[in-house]
Amino acid sequence: QYLSPEPLSRDAREQRIASAITEAAVAAIQRASENLDMTTLMAVGARIAGSGNVLCIGSGGISSMMATEMQNRLFRLGLSALAQVDGQLQRMYAAVATPETTLVAFSVSGYARSVIEAVEVAQQYGAATVAITAPDSALAKVADTVIQLQSFEDGNIYKPTSSRYALLAILDMIATTVAESRGPKVLENLRRIKQSVNTLKVDDPKLPLGD
Repeated sequence: QYLSPEPLSRDAREQRIASAITEAAVAAIQRASENLDMTTLMAVGARIAGSGNVLCIGSGGISSMMATEMQNRLFRLGLSALAQVDGQLQRMYAAVATPETTLVAFSVSGYARSVIEAVEVAQQYGAATVAITAPDSALAKVADTVIQLQSFEDGNIYKPTSSRYALLAILDMIATTVAESRGPKVLENLRRIKQSVNTLKVDDPKLPLGD
């Protein structure tokens, strides 16, 4: 596949590229939604909403990006959230976890060693561990709770993987669940963030909050 790829068609290139990206993204999100156990996801959201602190970890391009994005979603809801994508720091922060900690681990493959080891370390100190990962993977087998993500790729090696859209959709569902679980008390933080952005003269109410 990588040594002898199929030749690229130059016909209608712009339309083909746009269709390939958007259709694959929609399909990935749709598959994730259809296979999602919402009861599990809602329970995860409730656990995070009541956590003293949240450690978000991931390794690699997609999963590390998701860990950082989870931190970005949670801090504005009044939660103490921290993302770590360095393997050694993941273990170090896991080692100071407490029963009030929720560790959220992202891995598309489910075989990122540093992530698996951090989950195991955090469990030793009573933390609740959640994995968004492939079913039956090594990470899925060690985490307390698993939100399953089955990665499907279409074989087009020239375009970025579509799995990240599915992961992002799941992350947004968790974030929405957390926000609704915490209720009106999140509004003051959101108001402050909006006000801080408005001081930069970005006062268009149609723009995303702080993005």
